[in-house]
Amino acid sequence: MMTAGIHVLQADAGYSQTIENTYVAISARRAPLKLIFLQIEQQTHFLFTYPPELVDRYSDVSIDTKNRSVKEVLDLITQNSNLNYRESKGNIIIYVPEEREYNKKQHDGMNVSGKVIDKAGNPVAGVYVMVKNTNRGTVTDAGGNYVIDAKSNDWLIFSFIGYKRIEIQVGDRIVIDQVMEEDQQSLQEVVINAGYYQTTDKTTTGNIVRISGKEINDIPVTSPLMSLQGRVAGLEITPVNGAPGGAPKIRIRGENSLRRNGGYPLYVVDGVIVDSAPISSQSLSYGEGIDPLTNINPENIESIEILKDADATAIYGSRGANGVVLVTTKKAKQSGSHVSAQAYRGIGKISHTMDLLDTKEYIQMRREAFKDAGLDPSPLYDYDLTRWDTTKYTDWQKELLGGSSDITDFQVSLDGGNATTTFRLGGNYHKETMIMSDKLGFRNATAFASFNHRSEDNRLSVGFSANYGVSDNRFVDPNTFIQQALTLPPNAPDLYLPDGSLNWDILDYGPYKLSAFNNPMAEMLKINKNQNRTLIANTQIGYEILNGLHARAALGYTSNDGTESIINPIAALAPVYITSQSRGTALFGTSRRNSWLIEPQLSWSKKMGKGFLEALIGSTFQGSLSRRQDITASGYNSDLLLNSLRGATGHYYSADDHSEYRYAAIFGRVGYNYDGKYFINFTGRRDGSSRFGPGNQFGNFGAVGGAWVFSKEKLIMENAPVVSFGKIRSSYGVTGNDQIGDYQYYNLLGISSSTYQRNVTLSPVGLFNRNFNWESTRKFEASLELGLFDDRISIQGAWFKNRSSNQLIDYQLPATTGFASILSNFDATVENRGWEFNIQSRNLNFDKFRWTTSINLTVSRNELVSFPGIESSPYKDIYKVGSPLSIQYLYIWKGVDPQTGHHRVEDRNEDGLFNNEDQILSESLATRYYGGVTNSLQIGSFDVSFLVQFSRKNTVGWSWDHPGATLSNQPIEVLNRWKKEGDQTDVSKYSGDFMAVYYYRLALSSNYNIIDGSFIKLKNISISYNLPSSLIEPLKISNCRVFLQGQNLLTITNFIGLDPETGNSQPQLMMITGGASVKF
Repeated sequence: MMTAGIHVLQADAGYSQTIENTYVAISARRAPLKLIFLQIEQQTHFLFTYPPELVDRYSDVSIDTKNRSVKEVLDLITQNSNLNYRESKGNIIIYVPEEREYNKKQHDGMNVSGKVIDKAGNPVAGVYVMVKNTNRGTVTDAGGNYVIDAKSNDWLIFSFIGYKRIEIQVGDRIVIDQVMEEDQQSLQEVVINAGYYQTTDKTTTGNIVRISGKEINDIPVTSPLMSLQGRVAGLEITPVNGAPGGAPKIRIRGENSLRRNGGYPLYVVDGVIVDSAPISSQSLSYGEGIDPLTNINPENIESIEILKDADATAIYGSRGANGVVLVTTKKAKQSGSHVSAQAYRGIGKISHTMDLLDTKEYIQMRREAFKDAGLDPSPLYDYDLTRWDTTKYTDWQKELLGGSSDITDFQVSLDGGNATTTFRLGGNYHKETMIMSDKLGFRNATAFASFNHRSEDNRLSVGFSANYGVSDNRFVDPNTFIQQALTLPPNAPDLYLPDGSLNWDILDYGPYKLSAFNNPMAEMLKINKNQNRTLIANTQIGYEILNGLHARAALGYTSNDGTESIINPIAALAPVYITSQSRGTALFGTSRRNSWLIEPQLSWSKKMGKGFLEALIGSTFQGSLSRRQDITASGYNSDLLLNSLRGATGHYYSADDHSEYRYAAIFGRVGYNYDGKYFINFTGRRDGSSRFGPGNQFGNFGAVGGAWVFSKEKLIMENAPVVSFGKIRSSYGVTGNDQIGDYQYYNLLGISSSTYQRNVTLSPVGLFNRNFNWESTRKFEASLELGLFDDRISIQGAWFKNRSSNQLIDYQLPATTGFASILSNFDATVENRGWEFNIQSRNLNFDKFRWTTSINLTVSRNELVSFPGIESSPYKDIYKVGSPLSIQYLYIWKGVDPQTGHHRVEDRNEDGLFNNEDQILSESLATRYYGGVTNSLQIGSFDVSFLVQFSRKNTVGWSWDHPGATLSNQPIEVLNRWKKEGDQTDVSKYSGDFMAVYYYRLALSSNYNIIDGSFIKLKNISISYNLPSSLIEPLKISNCRVFLQGQNLLTITNFIGLDPETGNSQPQLMMITGGASVKF
């Protein structure tokens, strides 16, 4: 029923039809009254608003009329009831006649008035306000105002479709303002975007999860998708590192492809396809790249839908194999003009550090290692023992990583319009510095605009939206600082000399000099810069040709332009290494992605007896152009010239790529709903891609989904009243994948580094291969959805099985061909299967206290089901049939030898050698299960929500040097080392002996270095307070909210490191932010 609630806002867009001149055919026998209202809605533009408690009592209504006006039908229905109706701009409001008598003195009451608004401060029209246990009621007007006659001991009931029912006692108040809260817990009231059409959780045949803008806005993140962590079953989001602006790894229901870049889901922003591959960046080479959605302001997002199964994704054909992410930005609502502003500030810090050896323990370790090896420390190499102060202690984690990140964000928006035209304008600025320096970090500014118009007769609609963003990243590779912070000896010298210059600890050996200290602050001089400019624009035009027949066209355009540079100045070298031949180097890069999209569509819907039929047909035409150019410049004599190519004495193009992509498709959908109980949905699509050769450019994809709402069956209604909603749903279909590079089937030539008679030469770089074609993924799902106790508890469980075959990977070629490999289809099959569970519970629901809980859990397995010929292929040491794709072949660790104190690994074939033939153990790094628990509380004017995220998995540990062998600190676990013959321990002895180091390195390539990466995190918490109207209305403010937010506040884990999510990379920061939002 949320559909009706939302359409009420749209119906104000002008209306020429009336209930007197609109005719319908209605046939119902002993049917609920609300079903008759639904039939009228399906045949006309009218939408009904009514309190359920007034209509539900009429469950046995019969009517059969072929050509009567809506007014005549309503007169027939209401003539023998105490109901009445009135029409207002396309809305039909059902009420009891006594509503007009609210001020009769016989009630001996008083006039109670007030204003009803939503949480954003917008007035809510059409809310039914009724005195409990009476027939006295009224409906709020367009401004949300009401007046009703009530006594001091009466209770007022506020009810409206799509909002939670509220009961409140009158008391001695004569003015009662009320804030309505959307009821997102009820399955039947959540409208979800399915891409080319809309549906609801009650009627959908596919698996689509909707995350509202409010849930996204409560989390201060630079990437909108990071706000979904722990909230959606089947969606695993892994931050590659904690750098702001970096792209996380997104996977929906596991890895489907053997190719590293073949698993990205499809991103769709306001109907426009956005390339989901991270934007390649030299300055983010240690991560996944830059998030392509970074320049979309999370505060401007209305909702994000995740499409997972075949029924939901097949309409996107070859692009839906890895799931679909639909991002819908906010649009203006018809509630007058409003100015909104928000600002927040905050700090971020690394919340967890490792326990490392102090100076005394470190020096003891080093001396013990030399003693075991029978060696003496060398003054040329072992400065920690021969040169540096052996009593000095510096906590390098605190020194290098102990700084704080400063977070600043502010935005403003303007909404306005009238009944037929609305607009929304706004902008946002966000800045987030790095913990290493406040001069480094991520900045972006975005501007957005949307315009929507509907004609007076409600037939023509035009919409336009655009989002433009500029981001600027300035940072150094944080992994260098991580490594130095964990491994620098605790007695290493200070970073700076008394004069403020970098300390290199110069050793003077007469004819030559050395630097004893690789100063980590030299990395601060190697500034990496990246700037990106992104535009996403969309225009939609729709027209209702006939009743139920709509034509629509969508036009989209995206652009991403980037520039980047990496500077390696002479100043980053120790002075003793700077000579007349020393030169600075620089890398400069530019990139551009442009794409356009045209999608004409035709949809038709018609009521057929107890059934309702919907059909859609459309086509897609898409093109994209990509360009990347990298230049490496060298020979800079001065650091002052590093930002210019002219200052270099030499340069060359390290990359100069240009590619075009064309895509075309025709798609269709047919959906049928019979009696609100039985649903079936067919989708099909034929795709054409320029990435395949002649004869293989087209592929066919499709799906079928069905659902049965068994809770509407008489048997269930009479015998299981606890079941308020029940649905069984299933789907099966085939989707595809063309996520490969362009021109892969061509004979390709590249510019050679060699010349011939001073002329540029070409060399072959790719072989012609017209035979490879689409990867395909077959998806099956079965699901049960339950609502219990009037949907107070909602449970969804789904089992899925996806099989991806015809894998596109490189086929290794003999060296005699002159080529290393060629792209080809392998008859390999990857399977992802598992269970997804969701539980939503309204624990408490009082006037001043509400508490809801949402739990999601995913238990899945990824498996390489088959790979014929793998034993004779180069992939035999990478993959294993029957195991996940993320396995690692390892030695079998046999512990620490009690006699020698050396690590031991198994020599499987007993040949006395250790090589890949002995690495037979396959350890999986795949996540076994993951999920999250969200609690939301409303306590008076306070809103509190917090998310706990959890994950069960293994990961690779930090590759420390052998304890004592080098100038490298160690975790305190090494204190439990082997000391004497017979000791039983997992830690080898301190030693600089060659064999000790050799066996330790073998152990690092065994299951010894696979550690527990599981965690439970208090991922985020949000606390907000809405200021009372009495305080802000004199200031002409309609809504004012102050808030405090926190991220990554607590982690429970056995992981030995800084962050179990990012592993050995920069950890995510613990962030605390606070701010305020106002609306005028």
